[in-house]
Amino acid sequence: VLESYGSFWAILKTYCSSKITRDWKRFWNRADVDGQFQWFGVSLKPLLWDIRFGNMREIPKNRYSEICSREATRALNLDALVIPVYELLEGRAITAGARRSGLSTIGIQHGVHYSLQEPRLYSGFWIHNQDPRVDMMPDVIGLESSGIRNRFVSCGVPQKRVHVTGSLR
Repeated sequence: VLESYGSFWAILKTYCSSKITRDWKRFWNRADVDGQFQWFGVSLKPLLWDIRFGNMREIPKNRYSEICSREATRALNLDALVIPVYELLEGRAITAGARRSGLSTIGIQHGVHYSLQEPRLYSGFWIHNQDPRVDMMPDVIGLESSGIRNRFVSCGVPQKRVHVTGSLR
């Protein structure tokens, strides 16, 4: 549905962006310098080398989703947008597009946060709260439990944004 609000020009703009390539290279270098490619003292860089540009297809795709979301919210004249998978990259992109259009967003927790993705999820929220240019966090977030709510708050998510709503499942 969102792609019907996109354009060929937007696809070209996101997939042929030198800024995205530069930013990704900076991120890769920063992660290397910060020791993110080490696991118990063993370098994972040789394993990651062949896939280092694999995310280059994900980044433009999500930027394109953001553009489509922004254009859709402008065209549809919505009061709010409910995003049931806001933690996933696509959900964050859709949230960013809607928020850039001035639309209120409501994110619903996708699943239980006891997995290998948990540190990345919470650190991502912390980063989002530190950088005002990053606008991928919904205005209101519905969570499964008070324990999960406490984890979000401990990572810097404002208490007024997180509410226990239970699971959608």
